[in-house]
Amino acid sequence: MENSMCKIAKNLRFKRLSAMSLWVAVLALTVSCAKKIEKIDNYEVLELPVDGQIRDLLLEGDSLWIVGGNHGSPFFLNYHISRGEFRIIDVGDFPDIYSISRNGDGFYLGLETSDLLIVDGNLNVIPHYTEEKYWINQQHKQPLRDAVVADSLHIFVGGGDLRFGVIRKGLEDVQFVQSEYMNDLRGIAQNDKWMYVVGNGIILRSGDNGETWERRETTPAFYTSMIFDETGRFGYMCTFNGDIYSSDDYGQSWDRSAKARKFFRDGFFLERMAYTDLAVGHNGSVALWSGDEWQFEMLDVEDDFYDAAKFGNRTYFGGSGRLIVTTN
Repeated sequence: MENSMCKIAKNLRFKRLSAMSLWVAVLALTVSCAKKIEKIDNYEVLELPVDGQIRDLLLEGDSLWIVGGNHGSPFFLNYHISRGEFRIIDVGDFPDIYSISRNGDGFYLGLETSDLLIVDGNLNVIPHYTEEKYWINQQHKQPLRDAVVADSLHIFVGGGDLRFGVIRKGLEDVQFVQSEYMNDLRGIAQNDKWMYVVGNGIILRSGDNGETWERRETTPAFYTSMIFDETGRFGYMCTFNGDIYSSDDYGQSWDRSAKARKFFRDGFFLERMAYTDLAVGHNGSVALWSGDEWQFEMLDVEDDFYDAAKFGNRTYFGGSGRLIVTTN
């Protein structure tokens, strides 16, 4: 049912109005008929045993792996959800960690310097690059923000200065090679047909597991993350400015399905499609799929979210030195 202000504003179009009256009527209609967006203030806080921004989360069963850092204070943690216990794996003397991905019995940790750490099955953390010939030029080092595994290849993407990005592709000899692009790359996703990389004004597609890449025509935007559902047909992509794009043809074409700027004048930014129905970003920004439409909300916190994980009826948002937990 429309509220009385909406009815008044709409009825005004049948009357003769002065320029000022018309402007007031349109303003009233916009303010009162738009979907109301309220901050969420019902949440729980789990303080980390270390300080720093959470950059990535990896949920395996009821075990939540957490990585991040803050200007040279990196951390690699585990949170056992059922027991409610944190465990510090390493807070070593290395650059901040931006991504975590499974590597057999261990992990790869993507660093802010385009380099990697290897975590073995005993959770020992060691540098991956020991030979200078595999290093990236100092001027081109960027955070490795996301990764996928495809046919035993590990592929990372990174970027950070709005102008330069890198794709690191693992080879059979366990070394990595890089492909460099003059665009800030942020996310990588794949389905049964293609692999995609997104970034600042760019979408790249590969049909040969990252061996070669082609640039796709797209609407200019700062794309930060992409994800596909289990079928691979339906894809979702978010932008830094808070838009959500969707695809129903395996990522060949994309349509904007929601625009956060319709509701927020500033402060709403999206960094990660954590799930096909959840995107997160700066200043507590959250986009949720309700089943009919995308809803934009902001948790009443100042934390920036770079990832989130769902367990049962709870959602864990990675904040600054803490996990923010909401219950459905």
